[in-house]
Amino acid sequence: RRVHGKAEAKAEKKRKRKEQMDQIFANMESTFNTLGKALLFLLPARSLPGASPGRCALAWALSCVFVLPLMTPPLMVVLLLPSLFVLLVLRTKTIERDTVKFVARAKVLAQETKAKSALRFGALFLTSLPLFAIAGVIPMVLCVAVYPSVPRARLEVTVRVTIGLQLLAVTAFQILGTIRAAKTNAELKKLLVEPPAAEN
Repeated sequence: RRVHGKAEAKAEKKRKRKEQMDQIFANMESTFNTLGKALLFLLPARSLPGASPGRCALAWALSCVFVLPLMTPPLMVVLLLPSLFVLLVLRTKTIERDTVKFVARAKVLAQETKAKSALRFGALFLTSLPLFAIAGVIPMVLCVAVYPSVPRARLEVTVRVTIGLQLLAVTAFQILGTIRAAKTNAELKKLLVEPPAAEN
């Protein structure tokens, strides 16, 4: 009975983790959809229905030059990259071998309201916030507020310890990334000899 209970607890934990991963994927895909809609709204080519194709292409090019640099870097640094690291931690050895779940999520997202999309954007921000703090906020606080206030006699030790902790975190993510790359490579080799099977 005890073994059966442990198996059930392990299965429940695995199920919750898969649900959490699916939610993060859905939140990221919803954010990409929102970004695409925002670009379509901001690009001036849509307001030039009678313009020549060359003029429309020039308007799109100029908009991409000025709009994308303002929108994409903040989203990548604050939201998307930290979220990808969260997924790396949660699903180091889990690979989606087909598009079944992606299509299912796309159908759900297509029916959601703007309010629900906004909630997903907020959820993605909360998900990425801890890793963004580790990667961006904490180093900035250390450089601006902590290091200048540390006595000179202890400054070198403090810098070494804090940078060492940051390097340990980066190394941990590198190890997880290596494990995931090896798992992905193994799955790709399997696809060469067997048809893809849908995940449960």
